[in-house]
Amino acid sequence: PALKKSNFSMPVHANLTTDKIFVIGAAKTGTTALSIALGLMLSRAHTFCHACKKECCHFSCQVSASNKTIVRWAKESKAHIHHGVLEQAQCFADNGIWADWQWVDQQWN
Repeated sequence: PALKKSNFSMPVHANLTTDKIFVIGAAKTGTTALSIALGLMLSRAHTFCHACKKECCHFSCQVSASNKTIVRWAKESKAHIHHGVLEQAQCFADNGIWADWQWVDQQWN
């Protein structure tokens, strides 16, 4: 039998227009799928706000539209770089083994 389309939704305890979202998990735990889903949710949340950040950075991302450099968000956190990808994106996903979680928590707690 064919799968039925579902209108599944889950409660979100984050402000999708302002909060930073971190999805952390080891290999094969679904961080890629979650980053795609969150990217779609953020796009819908920002439909009427074209200046809002609405991307989810999985492992590495482009710094900005004008700066095509690809960087790893976790390494930026380790170097305490606040103005790069960590400022541009709203959602971050990966295993996070290179991240400085104490610094991240202080920046966006």
